[in-house]
Amino acid sequence: MSKSYHIINRTNQAWHAKLLKVSLDQFIWDFEQGPYGASRSHFIESTEGIVGCTSFRPIDIKLGEVVYPASLNHGTKILPGYPLQEFLKETKYYEWTYQVVVSLAKPEGLRASYAKSGWLYIGDAVLLSKSNCIDKGFSCLAVPELDQEVDKFGLEVAKEFSFTLIKGSALLNWRTRGPQRYVNYLLRPRELRGYMIMTYYGYDAHIADFKAESPSDLEEMLMTAESFAARKRSLKVWSNFKDPFQEVFLKYGFEKTEITTSLYLRLNEESPNISLATNILKGSWMISGVDLGMM
Repeated sequence: MSKSYHIINRTNQAWHAKLLKVSLDQFIWDFEQGPYGASRSHFIESTEGIVGCTSFRPIDIKLGEVVYPASLNHGTKILPGYPLQEFLKETKYYEWTYQVVVSLAKPEGLRASYAKSGWLYIGDAVLLSKSNCIDKGFSCLAVPELDQEVDKFGLEVAKEFSFTLIKGSALLNWRTRGPQRYVNYLLRPRELRGYMIMTYYGYDAHIADFKAESPSDLEEMLMTAESFAARKRSLKVWSNFKDPFQEVFLKYGFEKTEITTSLYLRLNEESPNISLATNILKGSWMISGVDLGMM
């Protein structure tokens, strides 16, 4: 260890926001106003002040056939010269007694520290991109907020996946009320068959989140997504290596980019005996760009 430090579980908002290089308003929304409660944060304190942080947001995830209370690791940052690997190991003993802790989308430079501190690398996600988008019309209905119809639909669709985050309307609406502007679209010819959450990010349009009952439903929603992106440089979406819808995107004209991110999972001290090979690796996954913390 190059420098002495100790872990604390409280600090002020301004210090935390400064370390993450975000505005105070964005920090409060992201870390303290989540629909399932505030994130639990841990910090490295040294003689230089607060030099590192990591947080855990309460969520629910489905592994195999079971939905577990869980937490999503986010907002990890540490200044040079301090041992991130040791910090991540020690936070395991401070966590909630959740059964599963899942960490997604770690930046390139942090992968080794996560892998060496008890987090299991389970695969990669890749950014897909489609250029030359044209306006094909909007067959989906734009709505300001999502409701309980989306809750029921999301639970039904989740049955098809061995690994996915369970997200109801409360979580999805909280995300869209943040500093990033999103637009919700519903595919509902008679009954709900899919939803898609779109946003603009720089010069590009992004499919931030979606659920579809079938590949054909996704294909229909993609026409709305392409129309949304018609005046932008490209339309992008994140897809993991076990995403059954990836072929739909590629068939529609998306291409794989060289931009990837790693997916990690860690079982904490209170976890039941979960067979990752049976419950995760053999099935299909549904992980969106919002789940990955990319937007």
